[in-house]
Amino acid sequence: MKEKSYNVSIIVPIFNVEKWLTRCLNSICKQTYGEFEVLLIDDGSIDNSGEICQTFVSKDNRFKYYKKKNGGLSDTRNYGINRAKGKYFIFVDSDDYLTPDYVEMLYSGIQKNNVDAVICGISRVDEDGKILNNNCFNVTDKTFLSGKEIIELSFDNKSDGGDLVCAWNKIYDRKLFDNNLRFEKGRYYEDGYIFPNLFLRVNKAMIIHRPLYNYVQRNNSIIHSSMNIKKIKDDDASMLSWIDLFKNVDKKLYILSIQKYKNWIIYKWYENRKIILNNNMGNYLQKQYRLYAKEKYPMSIKSKIKDTISIINLDIVYYLKIILGK
Repeated sequence: MKEKSYNVSIIVPIFNVEKWLTRCLNSICKQTYGEFEVLLIDDGSIDNSGEICQTFVSKDNRFKYYKKKNGGLSDTRNYGINRAKGKYFIFVDSDDYLTPDYVEMLYSGIQKNNVDAVICGISRVDEDGKILNNNCFNVTDKTFLSGKEIIELSFDNKSDGGDLVCAWNKIYDRKLFDNNLRFEKGRYYEDGYIFPNLFLRVNKAMIIHRPLYNYVQRNNSIIHSSMNIKKIKDDDASMLSWIDLFKNVDKKLYILSIQKYKNWIIYKWYENRKIILNNNMGNYLQKQYRLYAKEKYPMSIKSKIKDTISIINLDIVYYLKIILGK
């Protein structure tokens, strides 16, 4: 018997999320558009996540359950990509949940408008579902943008443009993952590695300025748990991958990525100075700042002063921030 084909593949990586998984999967079941398959990829859970998945599989033949050896979030997403049958991909984190028209809105957008990806706004919610804030990407009033324009918007920290980097809150044409473009394994901030590569392949994208994806901000999540040196090094590597990628591709994005990297170094030095110095990373970051400060671009007087001080010694900026209370 021929296996049923679906328009959309929803890939859900799972690891020890029994507390939140039912809410997530129920939100998928209740979608107003239903022509999709759901790939539940269990990354070696040792709680009851597997049993919860099996319950949904037994009730709904769109759900497929796979259990694999623990390999991390990127490896789990890649596992799903390699088995997905749909023309379009959606990634849903297993502790998050969707509004009922999420799939319908994103699928309709990508189908009717000849775009390669559709992005929607998000609601940040706490573990009980209370909305903390919404980000509908109102930094732009445009609906249709090029992939490069999306990347450019991601640099806008004032309006949480960084949320554009996340793998979820989007639907993708599967062709974007051709030639084995996959998530970087074994890294924190894995979305940061693939995002620019994906959107350089996007000719046209669409933004739906509505919060259709509920991102649950867990207190003990990977990103929000305590900082460590591997997180800093992985973030550093991600930043440098953007600089290397854009160097020979787009001058504006190249300069923006350098600006972001330099600001990140100052921020990390202020927030995580003790971790950086205790792990012999201080000299490296100081050299990196001086290296990329050689790239000249227009700056405000205030930025030039901060840049000059940071070139001399990042600790001066650190102590000035403490003295000035900033």
